[in-house]
Amino acid sequence: MSTNVWKYSPAPKKEGVHVLVGEPLENLVPWIDWKYFLMAWGVQKDKEQSEQLLKEGRTFLDKIISERLLEARAVIGFYRVRRIGDSLDLYETNEMLHFLRQQVEQDKDAPLRSLADYFSPYDSDWIGLFALSVGFGVEAFQKESASKEDIYSGMLLHTLSARLTEAYAEKLHRDVMKDYWGYAPNEPFGIRPAPGYPACPDHTEKRTFWRLLHPDERVGIQLTESDMMLPDCSICGYYMAHPQSRYFSVGPIGEDQQKEYEERKMKMKKG
Repeated sequence: MSTNVWKYSPAPKKEGVHVLVGEPLENLVPWIDWKYFLMAWGVQKDKEQSEQLLKEGRTFLDKIISERLLEARAVIGFYRVRRIGDSLDLYETNEMLHFLRQQVEQDKDAPLRSLADYFSPYDSDWIGLFALSVGFGVEAFQKESASKEDIYSGMLLHTLSARLTEAYAEKLHRDVMKDYWGYAPNEPFGIRPAPGYPACPDHTEKRTFWRLLHPDERVGIQLTESDMMLPDCSICGYYMAHPQSRYFSVGPIGEDQQKEYEERKMKMKKG
């Protein structure tokens, strides 16, 4: 059952693919969620340890910025789409994106959702794709730290790299809303789910991102055969601009949908 909530998303102000290298890290600091930094170290419930770690983390962050220990890179692209069932046809690229649909009711009287519901079945809609990382520099620093028997600094850098990457994802999403796509210059709305999220749990969909955006060639973000991204502090995902779009969990699916999904992904595009 489709939610039938689609409406046309406006054309991006800046169409095509955009390569972004060298975002100043100080611009990302206001977007850092320090709660997750503490959770990564498992000290969020200990006030004294939390305060000490926050102090050390912020001091080390200043070092990262002043010494340029990390670099931010991203690639974003916007594509025309039309919905075909629970898939999206990027009809100017000969590629498709595939989604699953809820089969178990999770909210009373709510429809069974698919991310595809947020797109039009006509040739008038748009989707954004992105890949980004603030993990460039982590591996070299960790090797140097290990050679000096300073494992802690390497761990601290890695944790802060993860938080800066998430911060960059948040900031860039807002930049997309206001500038690159421009669909929400004032009040933010829309979602940026990533392959592996509960609404789109299939990590193999990342392969379509790499065929379209070429993050490996353009900004050095690699995708392994097991669909892991390198540097490991990397994120890729979708920009969805529908005003009713929301995050949800697909939840358990039946063998019927699993079989249909696999067949859908195996089909050759447009025969």
